[in-house]
Amino acid sequence: MKRILFLGDAGSSHLTKWVQALHGKYYKVGIFSLREPAAEIRDLEGLTIHVHQTDQAKFSASFLSKFVYMFAVPALRKFVSEFKPDVIHAHYASSYGLMGARLNFHPYIISAWGSDVFSFADNQLGKLILQYNFKKADAILSTSYVMKDRVASFTSKPIIVTPFGVDTHAFHPAKNHAPFFPQDAFVFGMVKSMEDIYGVSNVISAFHQLLQKGNECIRLLLVGSGTMMEKYQAQCIELGIENYVHFAGRINHADVPKYHQMMDVFLNPSRMESFGVSVLEAMACGNPVIVTHVGGLKEIVQDQHNGLHVAVDDAADLAQKMEMLLADEQLRGKLAQQALRDVHAQYSWEKSVEIMVKEVYQTYLK
Repeated sequence: MKRILFLGDAGSSHLTKWVQALHGKYYKVGIFSLREPAAEIRDLEGLTIHVHQTDQAKFSASFLSKFVYMFAVPALRKFVSEFKPDVIHAHYASSYGLMGARLNFHPYIISAWGSDVFSFADNQLGKLILQYNFKKADAILSTSYVMKDRVASFTSKPIIVTPFGVDTHAFHPAKNHAPFFPQDAFVFGMVKSMEDIYGVSNVISAFHQLLQKGNECIRLLLVGSGTMMEKYQAQCIELGIENYVHFAGRINHADVPKYHQMMDVFLNPSRMESFGVSVLEAMACGNPVIVTHVGGLKEIVQDQHNGLHVAVDDAADLAQKMEMLLADEQLRGKLAQQALRDVHAQYSWEKSVEIMVKEVYQTYLK
């Protein structure tokens, strides 16, 4: 069986899904990571994982913190000589991508994820690093067309779009009661990191506006952890709506479908989004979605067709669209049904794996 070595965050739900899909079924997979693996793959039979221990606390959270990965290259070289991969695939174009580029190993594949090609390249040094990494790559992958356009500004090489699909067996329409809310509550929700870029503060403001109109039945479910969580909790207290909002924090990936199924409407008013996996997951669970018309979201959601669009950083517009769906059950059903059809037709996990295996790996594993 051919061997693939992943360079990436072994604790990431995205990398975990690729490992589960490929290991033992198509290839033998190994992982080199600077983070401990997720519980779902920690004891996967035959999976080889090397976690490189490094004192990242010595490095600031600044741009220069990326160079911590360079100190792991000698250990990576040793692991490559032991694992003997047929192909190396870096999941993240900047940090892990740089580690892989330094090996001069071929065939070498890089997957761009989002912030690695957007915010990382805001300065000249970041651009030079990405140009160097892509120059070393034999194949470059992107999960969306908007990210493909961004990657194309650093390389003239062809870029293959490999959408990050949804497991429609795990994510499917069902209604789960949220135990922290009344039985008859109408639940708006998000599944995102608690960070400013995702517009969480605007969600809280819009929800407050809707409550002020006398909609006492509504509740807000925020799933995810992040550096801004305490700020958002304080915002809810300041607005006097803390009893209507539940912060679930970080949850296991296996529990994500259950939380989507607690929601009636899914919100993602991000300022920037390279793709939008959580939106696809919500759509697969039969939830109507409200999103901003940015990045990869505009590829997934068409306004009034399979969801609703709102302006960026416009809490009033968001509140209006939330009120529209709260009041119109027929519209909710129409959008949800079309969203479900679109996910199954274009973004199933089986289709994503097929693209990765047939259009990428089989090309380099002959």
